[in-house]
Order: sequence, then structure tokens, then C-alpha cells
Amino acid sequence: MSNGQMPLSEWAKQPFSDSSEMMAAISDPRYSSYIYPNRYREAVEAKIGISEGCGTDNVRSLGVEHSVTIGTDNLQPAPDGSTASDERTAEQAATRAAYRELMIDQPGALEP
Repeated sequence: MSNGQMPLSEWAKQPFSDSSEMMAAISDPRYSSYIYPNRYREAVEAKIGISEGCGTDNVRSLGVEHSVTIGTDNLQPAPDGSTASDERTAEQAATRAAYRELMIDQPGALEP
């Protein structure tokens, strides 16, 4: 359904069915309007927040896809009490240390 067939407040409660529908909503001139408050933009942002499977649940960085998981309800502690989150934090720290070692003598290298 499109916004023209129902009130904006109701339209905002329906997730986008696919990425083309989301892109069409973002491309709508109402989305880029400078009128404040922009209720159409707020409705689109609300729809993006509840949409799944249309590009809103993945992040691409330099062509590499990373899945984004919100919430830790399903993390089960390992026998030693650690969780997958602990392992990820340790992995990130090791990656930063390796980067720092590689780039220490490079002019203009940024801190990770």
C-alpha cells in the first residue's frame, strides 16, 4: 500500500515490503522537504526501523557485507561463562593491535 491510500500515521506502522519500495519512499520529494517538522520523513524512518529483509538489516563496508544483530537475548554463555559477544570483543582488539603494528611507520595512518 502506498501513503496516498491511508493516513500517514497508519502507513508508518507497515514495514517496507522490499528495498525498491523503500527507495521509492526516500526518492519522494516530500522526504527531502525542508518544512519542519517533516512528518513524511519521520514516517519513512519509522518504516525503515521496523522493516526486515529490504537492506535495513545489513551493512556494507567496502563491498563486504556484515550482518547487524540488535539485542543479545539469544546469547548463551559458554561453559566458562563467556558469550559470543566476549569473543567478538577479543577478536576486534586483536585486529586493532595487528593494524597498529602494520601501520606504525606509515605517514598519515589513522588510529583504529
